[in-house]
Amino acid sequence: MNYVSKRLLICLTGWALCTTSCTAFLPKRHTADEGTIPQSYTDYVAETERPERWWEAFESDELNALMEEAFAENLTLRQMWARLDQADAAAIKAGADLYPQLSLEASASYDRSVRSVEGSSTSLKSQLGNAVVNGVTQGVSRGISSAISGGQGGLGNLGFGGGRTTGGQTTGGRVTTETKQFGLSLTASYELDIWGRVRSERQSARFDLEASREDMESAAMTVAAEVVNRWLGIIEQQAQKQLLEDQLKTNQTYLELVELRFRKSLVSALDVYQQRQTVAGVKKQIPLIESQERVLRHELAVLLGKPPATEYLLGGYDLEKVPPLPRLGVPAKLLINRPDVRAALGRLNAADYRVAVARADQLPAIRLTGGIGYSADDFSNLFNDWFVNLAGNLTAPLFDGFRRAAEVDRTKAVVEERLAAYRLAVLTAIKEVEDALVQERKQREHIAALTQQLEDARNALREAGQRYQKGLSDYLPVLTSLEGTQFLTRNLITARRDLLIFRVNLYRALGGIWTNDLEPPRRLSEEDSLVKAEK
Repeated sequence: MNYVSKRLLICLTGWALCTTSCTAFLPKRHTADEGTIPQSYTDYVAETERPERWWEAFESDELNALMEEAFAENLTLRQMWARLDQADAAAIKAGADLYPQLSLEASASYDRSVRSVEGSSTSLKSQLGNAVVNGVTQGVSRGISSAISGGQGGLGNLGFGGGRTTGGQTTGGRVTTETKQFGLSLTASYELDIWGRVRSERQSARFDLEASREDMESAAMTVAAEVVNRWLGIIEQQAQKQLLEDQLKTNQTYLELVELRFRKSLVSALDVYQQRQTVAGVKKQIPLIESQERVLRHELAVLLGKPPATEYLLGGYDLEKVPPLPRLGVPAKLLINRPDVRAALGRLNAADYRVAVARADQLPAIRLTGGIGYSADDFSNLFNDWFVNLAGNLTAPLFDGFRRAAEVDRTKAVVEERLAAYRLAVLTAIKEVEDALVQERKQREHIAALTQQLEDARNALREAGQRYQKGLSDYLPVLTSLEGTQFLTRNLITARRDLLIFRVNLYRALGGIWTNDLEPPRRLSEEDSLVKAEK
């Protein structure tokens, strides 16, 4: 076998060993990460396909404008975008060791020392001063010599060559010595990633980056649901206030009729007082409704990244208008549509690769270093003398007090934790869909029963009013039926709002891929700079 054949065989063997060793520690999972998933939902009847941007199913331009503003200005989302940038930088940093590390160094030094000639007569003060000067000078000289010979340790940095010493100037029993030194060097170092430690570390950082992106998308879905909830709450409070004002007018009309009958001595003062109490009971609720509406408006403004006092013209949506129930698909689809589930899976994969990093860290590491440089004792001659340095360094851990073995055990325990967290995220996602479905179905039944009860109460009020006008009964049945009817009417508005909230919960639980199109907003620091520039 000739020399070339031997070299080729050695290279192929080394490549095979490196390939095998690099993949030996990669994650190998033999069971389903997500565990057992049901084939279908238990409480579901499909009606129609929902839009990807689910809030558009409400067909409200007002709501669409609020959502766009929230995605651009919400401060929680801005925090998530910033964390995503941090994870991106961390991923780049984790993969930096896959490339050679280069550094350029230049230096210039000048030393001057003064010492007394042996045998000359000097004062104690001069002797102490010269001793300090000589000690400092020698220490600096030894430090530079050490840098020249040793470089930068593991990085293999090259020192600069020797200097020029100018001495022999004797004045008044003292000798002055001057040393000049100039240098320029380029150094490089590279670790052979034989066991895949660096690649596994970079891959784990990439999974962390993906998880951070999913966290941002999950936060966007939460913000979307919160904006719609506040919007529906404000509309409900507006409807409640309008209803209370109408009921107040109705009660005042009843009060006028009772007072008229009282003046004609047809009823007692008790009927008047009872009706006045009813009027006051309606009046006392209006300030509470107005307060709740203001609070909801404050919360909505903060969600949109605006001061709480910011005013928005809202209203006009009919709470009885419920979008059709969307098609859900199979529960396994949540693994794709739920960003929180995808984030949990990304963290699980990152933990797997960190086990590979910890295991590879137990094995020897090879680092290559080299450099080229120039040195001279005069700047004009700097590029006349040069040197080259090449070196290889093998580091193998022998005993570390079981630190690396403990790190392997710790990373394996992290994998177990992340696996449980991922399966919990899957089960929670399925549970939230099931919860929203059963809540919506039962809420519809509740509204149907409440509507029937309200119809019966109105009939009872009409009958009690007729009997009262004919003098067949006193005012108490009228008052009871009136209060019951008004109470049920207010409850019906709240029940319809709750039905829409449950629909929002269903949309949120189903997730979606619309968050993939989200773009990062302009950074706050850039906006501040732009505002200052405009001023």
